[in-house]
Amino acid sequence: MEPYRPIVDQVVKQLEQNGQTELTTEVKRCLASIATVDQTIAASASPLFRHMQQLTYDLSELFLGADKTLKPPQLLSEIELAATINQC
Repeated sequence: MEPYRPIVDQVVKQLEQNGQTELTTEVKRCLASIATVDQTIAASASPLFRHMQQLTYDLSELFLGADKTLKPPQLLSEIELAATINQC
């Protein structure tokens, strides 16, 4: 999960800048929704949780000796971040 922490931090920072300083039920829902945000990694756009599964699989293959390259997540673009916050 740690590779995805910068994305959570990015959303939390934006929520704070929008005046959300309490951990309300709405904010918790917003943070939980991060896993469903579409992200493009290696020409594949799908929800973040799918990329988590793929990264976990690739890491396990790497540990088993396969020639894999890990594709870490990228921070959300301003548009993706705004869309995520607007859904909250």
